[in-house]
Amino acid sequence: VAKHAETIYSDHLIIGGGVIGLATAARLSFQGPTILLEKNPTYGEETSSRNSEVIHAGIYYPPDSLKTQTCIRGRSLLYSLCNKYAIPYRKLGKWIVASNKNEISQLHQIHQNATNLGVPINFLDKNYFQTTEPNIKAVEVLHSPETGIIDSHSLMNLYYSIFDDNGGIPSFNTTISYINKGKDYYLLYAYIGDELVVIKTKYLINAAGLYASNIAKMIDSSLFKDYEIYYCKGHYLSYSGNVFLGDDKLIYPIPEPGVKGLGVHLTVDMNGSIKFGPDTLFVDDVNYKFVSGN
Repeated sequence: VAKHAETIYSDHLIIGGGVIGLATAARLSFQGPTILLEKNPTYGEETSSRNSEVIHAGIYYPPDSLKTQTCIRGRSLLYSLCNKYAIPYRKLGKWIVASNKNEISQLHQIHQNATNLGVPINFLDKNYFQTTEPNIKAVEVLHSPETGIIDSHSLMNLYYSIFDDNGGIPSFNTTISYINKGKDYYLLYAYIGDELVVIKTKYLINAAGLYASNIAKMIDSSLFKDYEIYYCKGHYLSYSGNVFLGDDKLIYPIPEPGVKGLGVHLTVDMNGSIKFGPDTLFVDDVNYKFVSGN
């Protein structure tokens, strides 16, 4: 097959053109030849553009969790990046609401965890939150001032422009058929449309998102044989009601025990539009169709 295919050499090869793949490609493009492969017609068409666009403060998880460490450090770096490159964002803060007395103890646990992590957090005066948001059912409210929202498309555009300016090579509409792991290289076979190409690279970065387990098994089927991704989709509903809900904050419930995610919450986008979501629906495959009534 390789005799009839063009062979391309690169220091770095990133699989996946979501925000993680783009950020990685942007950084590595400073260090040497870098190729980015994406199966869609352009970058950022899946998970990276289908989310709440929230910059999280890092308050929920244990101190020794990698998610905690990367969230706290990443949040600071992301705000700095936004300021440096004029990426639209709003640090509008988040309310975490205890809607009944049974949820107060969990709210205090979140407060204690954030305090232990050194993340700014505070309780709101009852008169203040009842006056500010009279339509929110709450007995106690925790305020996370470091939480914000970001224009994810502008962020991805920035990463791509850095990658492109540094001579990075993108390849869209690309399907990977085979990966061979050598001693000090990777050999990857892919189709760009109907054209077969072979790429030899020193470093291979798997940023394929929902398809990362498939790529991992191509790289090493024995090492990653037990890796599986269980798909969970979420729906959002836009809000256009007559009841006033403040557009200057995010409002989250107490996370329900045993339920994946942080619960259905009120989020605001950069245009000030309000939406509710996401719910959680486990599915067998990746699809973005709206399932009504869930």
